[in-house]
Amino acid sequence: MSLDSRNFSSLSPIRQMTVAALLLCLGLILSYLERLSGIDALLPFPGAKVGLANLVTLFCLYFTDRKTAFLVLTLRVLLQSLLFSGFGAFLYGFLGGSLALLTMALLQKGWPRSFSFFGISIGGAAAHQLGQVLAAEMLLKTGSVFCYLGWLWIAALLTGGTMGGIFSLLYPRLKKAVNWNP
Repeated sequence: MSLDSRNFSSLSPIRQMTVAALLLCLGLILSYLERLSGIDALLPFPGAKVGLANLVTLFCLYFTDRKTAFLVLTLRVLLQSLLFSGFGAFLYGFLGGSLALLTMALLQKGWPRSFSFFGISIGGAAAHQLGQVLAAEMLLKTGSVFCYLGWLWIAALLTGGTMGGIFSLLYPRLKKAVNWNP
């Protein structure tokens, strides 16, 4: 738990819910902008995404608590699938997002050692890809989808590193701007 998340827990439940709702909206907006921009077409691997909404997940890990991070992630994936894609996308997003959040929380906590924002974000991106391949295996009932995982992990290095870099630039400014005084 970071210093900032302890301050977050001192907020009233209404304020915590309001912050979570704003973060949910920001995550949806970033996902939608990524979808509209076509920036994912720059990646050389079909199905790979830049993952702009991962910035919100990183923010949640460092400035709220893990329960709020999981709630924001779950609701974002659910609303994205209802608004834009369907149940199949929910399964992919939920499994990928949950594994990514778990991995990033463990890496943030210092297991097995301390990691930078880059390492945490890359770990989360790789775990997200693994979760999506597991979802594909469950839906398609074939293990051959695991052959694609190596290529997706190359994309995770690029996208996770990029999001980790962006978050490392934003973090000092966010730390100054975020004031969870009740």
